[in-house]
Amino acid sequence: MQMLERMRHRSDEELGREDVALTNLLCAIGLLHAENLDIPRCLDQINKMAKRVRSQTRRNLYRFHRRPKEWKNSEAYWRVGMMITVLQQDIGVRYDPWCVKHPNFDFRDSRRVFLHGILFGDGGTCASMPVLYVAISRRLGYPLKLVHAKGHVFARWDDPKGRRWGEPARFNIEATGQGFSSFPDERYRTEPAEITDAEFATGAFLRSLTPREELASFLAGRGSCLLDTRRFSEAARMFHWSVMLAPRDPYYPHNRAFALALSGVPVPPRFVELRIAAAEHLARLDELDKDENLTTKEKNHVHADNRPFCHPRPN
Repeated sequence: MQMLERMRHRSDEELGREDVALTNLLCAIGLLHAENLDIPRCLDQINKMAKRVRSQTRRNLYRFHRRPKEWKNSEAYWRVGMMITVLQQDIGVRYDPWCVKHPNFDFRDSRRVFLHGILFGDGGTCASMPVLYVAISRRLGYPLKLVHAKGHVFARWDDPKGRRWGEPARFNIEATGQGFSSFPDERYRTEPAEITDAEFATGAFLRSLTPREELASFLAGRGSCLLDTRRFSEAARMFHWSVMLAPRDPYYPHNRAFALALSGVPVPPRFVELRIAAAEHLARLDELDKDENLTTKEKNHVHADNRPFCHPRPN
């Protein structure tokens, strides 16, 4: 907690020098299924993945030069496609199949939100897969950013003037599908949820996140995990920090108020909807706690042999 307290006071320049994977994992410490989180082991796994991607990229670059039109005459586009191919086909990165079957999953299990779920669990979600792609890309020198849609996160190669890679390019990267998909901003205005004109005007959506906004996103993810494990006061603090780091996001203040209501802070009468939502959330948590029909697989959400799901193959 002290580490996060210090990080939230850092500037964009200072946070920009930090490994986004490390920042993400620090926000998972102490959460359910992250009690014994081994951050050096996680970072070592990501470094191995990046090494594998770098090797395969160099080995196969001739394929792009042979047929550049198949990749929009963009080496940047090809490189992202190669990275995703290696991560998914060679290493085994995937969307968590349990979450595919249960799209309205809760956030009690931190592995559904943070990187260790991909590295040593059953897979990732839109909260973690774009972060992995960005973390590996930055190790390779690629100018990738995280971007928020409404209820969704994706990645973006964001270098329209070609300052960092030598090729002017800006394209979105949908991280949760099979293979490489790139959709225009317009698609994310309506999918997976519509962004109203008022919401878009806040500047919180479809814009590449700054390092402080990345931290705010991870802290909000931590807050969601705390919320669903009944650590309401701690959740309110995380959402409050997110508000301070990313004041343009309209949902962080709402989540902070929601967590405060759940923690027992009196809700003024004019906020009756918030009070009702808090009561409904408590009832939902009660049902989740009582549900004895979940299988051991679903409850523990880990492999029986406790080995990492993603394991780079030898070169």
